[in-house]
Order: sequence, then structure tokens, then C-alpha cells
Amino acid sequence: MATMLKCVLFAILMVEAHSISLENADKNMINRLAEYISSEDCDDSRVDTSSEPTGVPCNCEVFKSDKIPTSVHELRPSDIKVIGAIGDGITAGSSAGSDSILDTLTEYRELSFLAGGQDNVETIVTLPNILKKFNPSLVGFSTERSIGLNVAETGARLNELACQAAELIDMMKSDKRINYEQDWKMVTILVGGNDFCNYCVDKDDATSSDFMSAMYEALELLMDEMPRVFINIVSTVNPHDLSTIASQGSVCTTVYMKSCPCVTAGTEIVAQVHTAMEKYQDLLNSLIETGRYEKNDFTVVVQPYLQNQVADKSVEMSLMSQDCINLNKKGQAVYAMGLWRSMFSSIKGKPTDLRTAVNLGSSYSLEGAEIYCPSENQYFVTSTNSGSATFSANSFDTMAVDDSSSSSNGAIVAVSVIGGCICLVAIIAGVIGYRRVRQRQGYSEPEGHPMMSSSAGYTKFS
Repeated sequence: MATMLKCVLFAILMVEAHSISLENADKNMINRLAEYISSEDCDDSRVDTSSEPTGVPCNCEVFKSDKIPTSVHELRPSDIKVIGAIGDGITAGSSAGSDSILDTLTEYRELSFLAGGQDNVETIVTLPNILKKFNPSLVGFSTERSIGLNVAETGARLNELACQAAELIDMMKSDKRINYEQDWKMVTILVGGNDFCNYCVDKDDATSSDFMSAMYEALELLMDEMPRVFINIVSTVNPHDLSTIASQGSVCTTVYMKSCPCVTAGTEIVAQVHTAMEKYQDLLNSLIETGRYEKNDFTVVVQPYLQNQVADKSVEMSLMSQDCINLNKKGQAVYAMGLWRSMFSSIKGKPTDLRTAVNLGSSYSLEGAEIYCPSENQYFVTSTNSGSATFSANSFDTMAVDDSSSSSNGAIVAVSVIGGCICLVAIIAGVIGYRRVRQRQGYSEPEGHPMMSSSAGYTKFS
């Protein structure tokens, strides 16, 4: 009985946290609550991972560049001096450290796999904690006392991306620890889950092209305003997997009905959401393949290792927090392992599912795992230094940067540019349409936003 009341209380709290008015969706949700109030338990399929390790050893040899690199295509881990992150609740570490159902609305940014820097990699695996092993002077990570350069917001959508990018630029420029023009930066973007969770509700006003336009606008701002930066874009989790997670007990179902309704609306709707997500990913990949963002001091790389994540009832739930929708501490650590390995995979050989990326077995246990160690001649992979080589995503011990000649790389980029022109024109046209929609909605940028200045070269929204 106590377990049942505990679960009911949690579900009600989560519903109230997201509710604005009592509409049909809310009525359905209340009916769902009534269905299991009389049950013997919550049918809760989440797995207790509190005793599982979330840190791993890092015994890598640190290779340092003889001098500060001038090219983003020759970056080693030790060259990264600044870390930043843009995104939604997962990036903000929402409920990552929750050990109670009453604590799922708290953000634990210090545990975020993209920006968390609490303790060290032996305690919790995050991208900053790995990078700190190569450069102890890294700045920008989040701790219990500081959000650092993690500008993610719980509930954020793609149309907020440009504003987050502008905020990050301003924060870096004003940080006295950072030499903005000279220091090499790594910024990771993970956003889109909330857009696709509500796609079936908003699709008349927000299409895959609109989502792409929002991403394009943010990337253009970063390219124009931020020097010496390596941009990661982590793919959004597959909606079929979210649908599977949503079915794991009444608490999960109730939360998803409000927070991610489209993955609980039936197989036909889920398939439509999946199609929309694939279209968005295709547009994004096509834009990147044009070579538009392959500059000497700027690059954008898609890390697709969540794209085809295969949901498993027990395994996937072991990565989820108490609210079923965000990552717990173990989940954050596993995602960080996947990102790190993906960053050293060739462009065409990148893993597209989490299990392949982390290579941790069916339970995703970090017991006995170690951080992948790049060799002396390995750089973070970009479209330029990767060439067209492919390899098995599991063969990380044999990874090496492709040594194709510059002329070969130039030919690849040239072909990509020609092949992607049509896509780029379509995206730019989409931006125009997207801005017109936002203008009709009365959108205006906050005071001080770079887009407010005509000298910045951006259109002011009003």
C-alpha cells in the first residue's frame, strides 16, 4: 500500500509540474491515475542502479601538441581549454542525481554528461571529467556551486537554440579565465526531444524544416561569433525507444502522456514522429556534408550514437531517472562513454546506436570498463581529417585518423558542396519562412541579444 501511495504521489506531482489547464489530455491522464490507484503496486519496471559504478579508470597517456594548433582538424584532447553545452533537460542534468521520487524536478548540472565536472572520471563519467584528465586546466564545466558554461534549459526546444547560443557567446566573452580569440573550445548541442515529443500536437505549426531552420540559425550565429571551436551535435533519441520506455509501468505512462504525448498515442503516430525525425536528421546531415562549417577554426560534427538506440525493458530502464524521461547518474555516465568513442570514429563509421558505441554488454554495466585512449596521432574526427574511411564501430583499438592527401579531401568537399547546394537553398528558404512564423507570433529577442544589432549581420525579429 505504501508503495502504491508513493507512486501515485509521484505521478500527481509530475503531472502538476507540467499542467497549465485541464484539457482532454489532462482528463485522460487523471483517468490513467485512477486505473492504478486501486492496483496492488505501480507496476514500476525501473531498475535500482544506486549501487552500480558510474565512474571508470582513465589510464591514458597524455599527448600534447608542440604548440597551440591553428587548425580545428588537428585537435587533441589536451588542446581543449573551454567546455560548453546547449540543450534541454538531459543536458541540464534534470533529475540525474535524484534518489527520491520527490526530487525529480531538480537539475544536477554537475552530473550532466555534456557539461558536468563534479569530482573526477573515476567517480562519474562525463565529457568534461574525461577532458580534465588530458587538460586539468579545463574551464566551463558545471559543479554543485556553479552552472559553468552549461546554458541548457529544462523543457527547451529547437526554436530556443539561437538564444542559448547567444547567451553562451556572451558568457565566454565575459569570463576572465578565457582567451576568447585564442583558446580552443568544445561546445556540444543536444536538443530536439521536446519538439518531437509534441510533434503530433504541433505539426501544423512546426515541421522538420522548421526544426532544421532553427538549428541552422544557431549554427550560423556560432560560426560568425565564436572562433576556435569544435561543435558536437548529439542526435535525438529514437521515438520508438521512448515509446517502449513509456510503457514500463503506470508512472512512466502517466508522465509521458503529459510530457511526451506523441510517443503514447499509438504505433501510427509514433511512426509519423519517427519519419519526421529522420527527415530532420537527413536535412542536418545534408547541410553538414556541404562543407559549409568546415573552416580552419570551426567545425560541426554530428554524433549519431543515439539515433537507432534499441530499447530493452530492463536495460534501458536502468539508465532512466525516477521520472522515466531523463537520465539517472548511470545513464549520464553511459551516454558520456558513447559520445567520447563517437568523437574518435570516422564520419562514415560512426556508431548509430548506444549499445554499439559504448560496447558495455547487454546490461550497460561500467564494471571493468575503461576510458578509450586515443593514440598520439589521433585527433578529434572532423569531415576534413576523416576522409572517406570506414571501420567497425566496435574496433576502437584500431582507430586512426585517415591520412588521405589534402587534394583528395578537397575533392570530397567539392563534391559535397555541389551535391548539397539544393539542400542549403531549401534550408535558407526555410529560415525565411520560420522567421515569418515567429514574427506573426510576436517573437522578439531579449535586449543585448546579438541578433538585435544590425551590425551583427542578423535579421531582427519583431
